[in-house]
Amino acid sequence: MALHNVQVNLKEWAAAKGIGYTTARRWYRDGLLPVPARKIGGLVVVDAAVAPARQDAAVVYARVSSAEPCCATRT
Repeated sequence: MALHNVQVNLKEWAAAKGIGYTTARRWYRDGLLPVPARKIGGLVVVDAAVAPARQDAAVVYARVSSAEPCCATRT
């Protein structure tokens, strides 16, 4: 499966990776960012590689609810 390069701003990239924006800015400043990035005006743009979405995948959502409380004590 071929990867595609997309450009996202640093804030979006950090949020997608679960990294704080301040940490990502520090990594960029210190040259420690694990992906290529460049500054365009005041915006830091990250070149992120993403895999194309699978066409044969399915998403399933199931929710089970009950009228009885799960943790209630019976008397």
